[in-house]
Amino acid sequence: MKRVMTVTGLLSALLMLLVGGRTIYGWFTDQSRQDNTLSVGMNEVEIEEEFPDPELKPGEKIKKEVTFTNTGRGPMYVRACCLFSSKEAEEGARLLMGSNRWELAEDGYYYYTDIVNPKERTEVLLYGLTWESEEEITDFDLTVYTESVQAAGHENSREAFAHLMEREEGQEK
Repeated sequence: MKRVMTVTGLLSALLMLLVGGRTIYGWFTDQSRQDNTLSVGMNEVEIEEEFPDPELKPGEKIKKEVTFTNTGRGPMYVRACCLFSSKEAEEGARLLMGSNRWELAEDGYYYYTDIVNPKERTEVLLYGLTWESEEEITDFDLTVYTESVQAAGHENSREAFAHLMEREEGQEK
């Protein structure tokens, strides 16, 4: 009887050693691998404008029709601003703004309220301008500057650009 218990005890100990050893071996040799494929979003905006070369006369409308096309790979928000080359030009000209989907903010930018998907175009930002000053001006530049930011993760264009500006400010410190 003692011999049966010894054999049973030895078999139990051997079984526990095998199971326990296998668990310990598994603990030290277990591997897991997860490949994450990331891609970089790329924003590209093309400014499209129709601007014949007119003579500038007081009270006359000058056509300068401006839109933007998303030529990038992902949905984006767009903002733009109009910059005059001189204070005289800025004070004498009145911009003829386009669609109500462009909203002027306190920072001087016009924010497009809709997401612009790849290959889509915004509605017209600017139809033209008129010269309202009685003083003649020989020439000036009106530069339309634009920026874009990925739309993913943002509720609207202002939030997206605010988030971008916070990140840039944090990197400068």
